[in-house]
Amino acid sequence: MKSLFNIVMRIVSSLLGLLMVAMGCVWMLQGLNLLYGIPFRLAVMRRNSGYAAACNAGARIARGEILAMVNSDVIPAGPGWLDRLVEPFAASAAITITGPKLLFDDGSIQHAGMYFARNHFGHWLNHHFYKGYPRDFTAATVARLVPGVTGACMLVRKAAFDQVGGFTEDYVIGDYEDSDLCLKLRDAGGDIAYVPSAELYHFERQSIRQSEDYMRGSADRYNAWLHAGRWGEAMDALMTAFRQPPHKPSPLRIAA
Repeated sequence: MKSLFNIVMRIVSSLLGLLMVAMGCVWMLQGLNLLYGIPFRLAVMRRNSGYAAACNAGARIARGEILAMVNSDVIPAGPGWLDRLVEPFAASAAITITGPKLLFDDGSIQHAGMYFARNHFGHWLNHHFYKGYPRDFTAATVARLVPGVTGACMLVRKAAFDQVGGFTEDYVIGDYEDSDLCLKLRDAGGDIAYVPSAELYHFERQSIRQSEDYMRGSADRYNAWLHAGRWGEAMDALMTAFRQPPHKPSPLRIAA
């Protein structure tokens, strides 16, 4: 009887915790709505099912033409970043994703677009252009088309997102869902734009550590294997087409 009582109490405690988190989000969003007059729709997940599942759940109830995927550990460096990320969509119907420059907390670059390269074992991995370089490194200030962008902060055309089925959810929580989406949208004929005038700080992997399903080493290796199996030939052709080492910007450009 005592064991049953303990089980029931754990379930009740878990449900109450979920309710308090949900109510906290509701109160916060209500406050933001009062301050800024922006309408919100809230999707409450039963558990932390990972980036892909959460983004897909949000996208299903979203009404806008552009989806903004922004991690909870990403903070704008200043105002105007969202407008700057939206601008390329109006400039070119071919652009299906835009991404900003992301910074570490010391101001150095964390992300200025994504590219794909093999490691010394011949395994395909995701890499970030100019990672660790100074914030104003000249090449990182050039708006341009890139092979991909990180899901920590990306804007996506909803119609294109829905057309390819959104994020693939069978990666182990934490990695490669974003590059998989980029490659799906590229395969469907879309382009991806890096917008350096939009800057945000990314406190990398601060949010993901809260998931009980996250296993950094094992998950990363499995996801890399799964990702390469699906996209190895496409990544090879894509990086051949770009024909640039990672320290130089692609010659493909968009208006700043």
